[in-house]
Amino acid sequence: MESPFDDIAFLARSPNRVRVLAALSSGPHTRDDLRSTTDVSAVTVKRSVADLLERGWAEEVAPAGGGRTYRTTRLGDHVLADFSRLETTVRAAQRLGPVVEWLPEDLLDLDLRVFADAFVLDPDRYDPTAQLDRWLDLTRSAEHTTLVTNVVSEVLLDAYRDCIVDGGMRFEAVLSASAADRVDASPRMRAWTREMLDTDRATLYRSEASLPHVVGVFGDTVGVVATDDYGATRVGIESDAEAVREWARATYERYRADATPFVPTPDD
Repeated sequence: MESPFDDIAFLARSPNRVRVLAALSSGPHTRDDLRSTTDVSAVTVKRSVADLLERGWAEEVAPAGGGRTYRTTRLGDHVLADFSRLETTVRAAQRLGPVVEWLPEDLLDLDLRVFADAFVLDPDRYDPTAQLDRWLDLTRSAEHTTLVTNVVSEVLLDAYRDCIVDGGMRFEAVLSASAADRVDASPRMRAWTREMLDTDRATLYRSEASLPHVVGVFGDTVGVVATDDYGATRVGIESDAEAVREWARATYERYRADATPFVPTPDD
């Protein structure tokens, strides 16, 4: 008996074999069908089908119209499902690899596959201006934004104010002590914050806890930004996966539970 790694390599070395196996898993196919569906050459289709038959991952069936037709066996379906999971896990690991050291540890408790299609900002090409512009776009397109943050900027706070006061957006945020103090130290940001709170669509909290990451939920999209010891943004990821949204909401609730309502100091 061959090693399991031999059969894993059999698939891993040839994306064409995976495509043929996936096509057969979707229903019976003739070889001509497989050529059309997979865009694989006739020689490769013939060889792939023979190899799948030999391994017991495919079988020949007799359709009503005659002709040689093939489909996966139940064994083949299981192999394809698990191989696809492995491929998705590795794809996610490749995406997160450049930024994983910056991410919240409990975020990685999730099934890694939820990050397979995440958008990741490469730290080697990180552009803080592009990150800011992206968060502005997400904010302006959201009806409800939830935020945990250790940084605050006039540009973002002004955008939040516009979306809440003029656009009707609902807004909940937990600010770190340093972020809240920065708002309180700026007459302009204090005024914007009061406008936000006066709408009754905004709720702000101050947290004394360490908030090493910025976590925002903009409708269905979650953004996670890591900052360094000086508050400068280093990396960022975005995901629309439900599991990531649940993690982000739980993160917000965890910090909110120990936070106190934040109201800016009145002007003299």
